[in-house]
Amino acid sequence: MHNKMNIFNIINTKTKYFNNLQYWEEYVKLDTQFVRDRRYYHYYNEIPYTRWPTYICISLFYVMFYGVLAFNKYEYTSILAITSLVTMIFWVAMWFIDLINESLIFGKYNRKLRSVIVAGFMIFLTSEVLLFGGFFWAFFDRFFHVSAITGGSSIPIGLEVLVWYKKPLYATLILLFSAIVFNGASYCMKWGSWTYAVAYSAFGLFLGYIFLFIQVSEYKHLAFSMSDGVYGSCFYLLTGFHGFHVLVGMIFLNIQHERLVSWHFSRERHLGYSLAMIYWHFVDIIWIFLFFFVYVFNNIGFQYYFAI
Repeated sequence: MHNKMNIFNIINTKTKYFNNLQYWEEYVKLDTQFVRDRRYYHYYNEIPYTRWPTYICISLFYVMFYGVLAFNKYEYTSILAITSLVTMIFWVAMWFIDLINESLIFGKYNRKLRSVIVAGFMIFLTSEVLLFGGFFWAFFDRFFHVSAITGGSSIPIGLEVLVWYKKPLYATLILLFSAIVFNGASYCMKWGSWTYAVAYSAFGLFLGYIFLFIQVSEYKHLAFSMSDGVYGSCFYLLTGFHGFHVLVGMIFLNIQHERLVSWHFSRERHLGYSLAMIYWHFVDIIWIFLFFFVYVFNNIGFQYYFAI
């Protein structure tokens, strides 16, 4: 106890704080003793309470609430939904800053805690899989149980759909190639090649932006809307939510790219970039299913075989 009180006496003098080697030796000694004394305690006790997840959940609720009202054309709800979304993004940024400070500056994330972060991220991805599973369920229910009103086809008669082997195919190849490029950045980090890791990461981000550009240009030239039957609703729901996840993945990867440029990662410690890359692979896999079922099989008359 006496040794722990000495540290507070040393801090009172600025000269000792900056120049006195004895201070730093005492600091390391006390910090080592503190860690040794707490090695039998739960490692969560080293992580301070964070309020950001609660704020994010509240903001997300308001985004969904005002978003539904905006779709039903209630007055001023679009502005409120956008404001809630911007607020949620701000809370997420503050949480990311705290995570980086706790890991990079204070060194709180030991091996056990990093494994817990990975487990939590996998649970989050599982919830995302279930979310898209519900959307695909609605799509397949329309796909395999076509209505007589639509002429026995899952696509309403007279509805002009996209040609799958043009923009959708280009977007698919670009998205898959970007996943390979991000993998290259990860391997370069493990090999200690910082320059190549930054180059691969920047090129992968460039490909991601191209994919988003193709999606936006595709929406501009579509000849149907979300209100054009079940097909239009399912198409915009699946492609729109996937595009939103691509945008989230791009933000995630941009943050990790900035950390990479700022030398936050090493050969052994680059968990943030690895999690961002896993999320991008998840987006890739969802797009592969979406491309084959929504663009290819749905548009070449494949559904007629199931309508008979």
